[in-house]
Amino acid sequence: MTSIKQTLDTMLKRCLTLHGTTFQEVDGKKVAIGTDEAVREFMKLMASDSTSPREVADKIIAAWDDKTGALQTSLNAARVTAVGNFIATESVFKSAFFSTVSLQPDEEAFYTNTTQNEQIVGLMGEDGTPERTRVVRSQARTPIGIYALSSKIVRYKTLDIYKGDVSQTVLGTINTARDLTFKLDRVHYDLLNASLSNGGCYGAFSFEQTRSNKATRIYNAHSGIVTAHLPTTNDIVNGTTSGTGGTRFTVQYYDTAATNLTGFRPAVLRAIIDYATSWGNVLPEGGSLVPSGDIIVPASDIINIALGLLPANNDTAGSLQAQVQEQGYFSLNLLNKNWRFIPDLTITSGTCFPRFNLVPGLSYEKPSFDREFVTRNDIENWEERFQRKAYGLCIPAQYRPRGLRIKYIA
Repeated sequence: MTSIKQTLDTMLKRCLTLHGTTFQEVDGKKVAIGTDEAVREFMKLMASDSTSPREVADKIIAAWDDKTGALQTSLNAARVTAVGNFIATESVFKSAFFSTVSLQPDEEAFYTNTTQNEQIVGLMGEDGTPERTRVVRSQARTPIGIYALSSKIVRYKTLDIYKGDVSQTVLGTINTARDLTFKLDRVHYDLLNASLSNGGCYGAFSFEQTRSNKATRIYNAHSGIVTAHLPTTNDIVNGTTSGTGGTRFTVQYYDTAATNLTGFRPAVLRAIIDYATSWGNVLPEGGSLVPSGDIIVPASDIINIALGLLPANNDTAGSLQAQVQEQGYFSLNLLNKNWRFIPDLTITSGTCFPRFNLVPGLSYEKPSFDREFVTRNDIENWEERFQRKAYGLCIPAQYRPRGLRIKYIA
């Protein structure tokens, strides 16, 4: 108690100014007094030489036990509002672009290439035998590595000699499950955007189409298909009509002639439709590719839709402009498709990721391996914990066309 008195004496010597008023009961009436005055009087009382430590303790107990609240007024004369500046966000790339497969404790993850081959039909020879064609063997089963992802170990105090059990207060500032989920999602995001040589999703399809083993290509086209109709990349860039690398899939292709437009705009939506419809109904291992309408867009880029579609003064608004005026700029209906722009704070400006009815990635999990570990030391009054998850992921070459990345800033 002596140390507390010394602390109060030191605080009294400091410059202390509190604004506002509080109420104290004087002769049965509530009287408004300055907050500064009330706190100073209470601290003087607590630090008074004429008050014994036992009397100070009794006053505090009496104040908390007082049902009228009169004695508590002085204790509560100064109010503290707790504020924080930490902001958290979510990453949605795992759920948006990967199909999740749950494994049993004793199961391993594999995928098998089951590509088909065209049977060549030729003339029958004089000897009664047809021409022969060699069947390309599918790849053997490919194993998927399973890895452990762990959060860092967090240690915190569980007991304070003055405040008692403080473990729940500390845990209120820690969200290990959220942070571990975010980290796992970024692992999936990193694989999507990795280079093709490292198993990524986006890039020219020629990376696989030049392989001698047809079973390892993205598609093995029937001779009746005019492959010039098919997309040559799933990484679209802002450019000219001719595009780069000999591809016609560029955002600039859909803008008004003789312009150099840039930014997130309706041309991006038309590029998505062109990419999907160019696969017809022969998408490898999937049939037709259909845009879902959801597009993950950098949060600060979405406003450009409104900037480009707001009608000028005295002009008649078009249908798209009218939609922006009436519905806002988080959604749009274009070419009979409802588009929804999902703002994301985790990706850099200039690139968006549309979603289709099919996803490019496979994500494996083992719930039996996932755990939270807690170690408690009651002697030293501390606790530490961390969480662990098992995961595996891959993007088969044949699934790459299901993903699309559009860079709309020149």
